[in-house]
Amino acid sequence: MDFPLKGNYFHGSFSMPPIGGSKGVEQIIKKFSPANTTHHLWDGPVDFRHVEPAVESAEHGHLLLQKKTLEERIEIVMRLHEQVEVNRSEIETAIALETGKPLHDAKCELDTLQQQTQHLIQVARQEIATQQVELNSGVDANIYYRPLGISLIISSSFLPILQTGSDIVSTILAGNSFILKPSEKVMFSSQLLIESIDQAGLPNGVANMLQGPAELTQRILRQKEIRVVLFYGSSENGLSILQNASIDPTKQISLHLGAKNSTIVHQDAKLEPTLINLLYSAFSSAGQNALSTSLVAIHRSIHQDFISQFHKLAKKIVIDHPIEHEHEPFMGPLIDQQAVDNYLLYMGMAKREGIEEIMRGKQLSKRYPGHYVSPAIHLTDCDHTDSHFLSNEIIGPVCTFLVYDEIEQAINLVNSSQYGLVTSLFTSDKNIQQRCIETICSANINLNLPTTFQRFSLPIMGIKQSGNYHPGGSGTIRQSVYPLSCLESNSLYENNLEPIKRGINYDN
Repeated sequence: MDFPLKGNYFHGSFSMPPIGGSKGVEQIIKKFSPANTTHHLWDGPVDFRHVEPAVESAEHGHLLLQKKTLEERIEIVMRLHEQVEVNRSEIETAIALETGKPLHDAKCELDTLQQQTQHLIQVARQEIATQQVELNSGVDANIYYRPLGISLIISSSFLPILQTGSDIVSTILAGNSFILKPSEKVMFSSQLLIESIDQAGLPNGVANMLQGPAELTQRILRQKEIRVVLFYGSSENGLSILQNASIDPTKQISLHLGAKNSTIVHQDAKLEPTLINLLYSAFSSAGQNALSTSLVAIHRSIHQDFISQFHKLAKKIVIDHPIEHEHEPFMGPLIDQQAVDNYLLYMGMAKREGIEEIMRGKQLSKRYPGHYVSPAIHLTDCDHTDSHFLSNEIIGPVCTFLVYDEIEQAINLVNSSQYGLVTSLFTSDKNIQQRCIETICSANINLNLPTTFQRFSLPIMGIKQSGNYHPGGSGTIRQSVYPLSCLESNSLYENNLEPIKRGINYDN
């Protein structure tokens, strides 16, 4: 094993669950690299007994952190920022080997986190600093932003450091302690992030981590001390969390769920940048990013030439091991065998539903045994309805073109989806851009940018089946606090009490 795990983290130190003996754990998660399935990365013991001490630790950490000023919390975040940079190389390698992402994608993830940390600090200063309000009524007013309490961060595997790190930064800036329950597929990457926090010298109990499967999440959710829930994952798992946690009205629940993202390519789109942007948004990270493009509505007048050139580019994509390769890969493998099985299942479904296959998605044999697949390209019309292939979320490198004649057809295609995360539009026509902004039911719209271009320094949320309208990114800061309104009388109020004396008989 290259990546020895240290166990769960609470009360300022790691605690490895016992593996053998009468007190040994019953479940151990074994991890092999998706890029080389003979490469054993780690064994992760699961200990449900650590839930209560982790919550106790987080309670203690919250009491310490809420006493600190915003500027003091910013100093803490900056120390974390510096320590992540110190550990950068090890973190990038862990991301690549655990997820299969090319090393350049892992580097980009770290770069973006470091940039967005600076922006989140600016957002905190703007949005949760104490505000003075002039009421002009003899009363002075202040708004104080108080932390809610313990945050539970349930992260996914597709952005194990960027997404999780952004939420941790936002949570600390808000004054909350947290318990991180990362995906069981990226235990070591998550451990390195917590080690960076430990090395940065955060107050004892502010940071906590519990590693394990979905059952562990449900046990943490039942703890009444949890005040904020930040979830990233499938719609099915999100619904389960909502059902378990929503019975407690004191919990603020933010769900970031599945997606079936669309891109619209209008007739005036600039060919080369649109091709490159679309190739990246559809196939980078092997299409496993929640922001990946799945459907492309393309104008009939350009579809033949555009798809032909897109197909040529797709055939040139280098698919290989993220680190041990001859040529730098554009994409690596899918994250596990289940993802491969589901991907191939949908390839068969497309054929049964009569959708034209331009490039076949299939499992690939490489130098190392792994979960490698080729990209898939399909073609149909916008009026193709009642298709499970077109409506269901598919985790993998799948790009399906749907031809349209009028922009309303493309808009209707986007709006017919049960999901509503992000839509991209490639056109220089300002009228078309404005019409799409006004009528597309999506939480995020990118103009002449890929769907994968997002910044956690902005509020990011999903609507419809992609979320519950609670913004993540910088929106996490506001969701982690509550506004305390404080009114105080001044001399003007005290010298003008006559209006509230009415009805009082002072003669008796």
